[in-house]
Amino acid sequence: MRALVAALVLVAAPALADAPASGPDRPGLSPDARVLRIGWRLAVANAAVCRHTRSLSGLSLHDLSAYAARDRDRVAQAYGLGWGFGVLDLAPASPAAAAGLAPGDEITGADGTVLSDFARAGVRGGGSPARVSAFEDWLAARLAKGPVALTVRRGGATFATTLTGVTGCADYVVADPGRAIDAWSDGTNVAVTAGLADLLPEDDQLAFVIAHEMAHNLLGHVAALRGHSRFLAAFGIASGPFSRSELEADAMGLKLAARAGYDWHAAAPALQRIIARRGDLGGDHPLLQTRLRAIALCNGY
Repeated sequence: MRALVAALVLVAAPALADAPASGPDRPGLSPDARVLRIGWRLAVANAAVCRHTRSLSGLSLHDLSAYAARDRDRVAQAYGLGWGFGVLDLAPASPAAAAGLAPGDEITGADGTVLSDFARAGVRGGGSPARVSAFEDWLAARLAKGPVALTVRRGGATFATTLTGVTGCADYVVADPGRAIDAWSDGTNVAVTAGLADLLPEDDQLAFVIAHEMAHNLLGHVAALRGHSRFLAAFGIASGPFSRSELEADAMGLKLAARAGYDWHAAAPALQRIIARRGDLGGDHPLLQTRLRAIALCNGY
């Protein structure tokens, strides 16, 4: 996992239980939980078209080294967390759910490796996501080869289970705890602010935004924002090179969302709600009416 996105997860983690409700689609779920579930569903459903894939378990993890040394006792007490890896959340119907894992569990061993010793040498006084990132990469590599035997601590009891993986898009999709109305991608990762998640109460709407950012990664827009648009040319839509990338991501985002079973008709109201709050985004973003026209022409593919 890239450090930027891992850091977002870990900043949000202590406040996870206090986050506002997400709306009628997922009553009572935090933005983190909604983003995890939607991101999982999009990643698995679109594995065949993603440029990079990995073995996914559906887990959202944290560990003590991610927190400042002064906060570790508080975190350890709040989460019942030692020097293993704690389960913050998991996607329903994921391999993690099938393995019987639950939020609050601590994974203390994996395939014979005692995790209290895993990558401890690099732990410093300041909080860093490096250790949990290293474990997630290690676990994905193991899952790509087959099931992984886990030792899990829940409360005062320890049990064994087996975790499998499923192929999905390699994008890490996380919630940023900020209240700004924003979402972004960096070529590998996708982040959505809690403020934006709360603004879009329907999962179909939020799924379009996440799929739009995943499309930027899939289409290589971070590396090259200019070039021929095979999507927009088909619909006769002309635009500048930067706004063209936004329209292209809209078009592919519709397809990614629809493939995961989300209603592509939610794209228009999602954009309308965002623009109503923020105004037309300007800069490299086309005007709202241009985007709505393009979405209508795409017709959800």
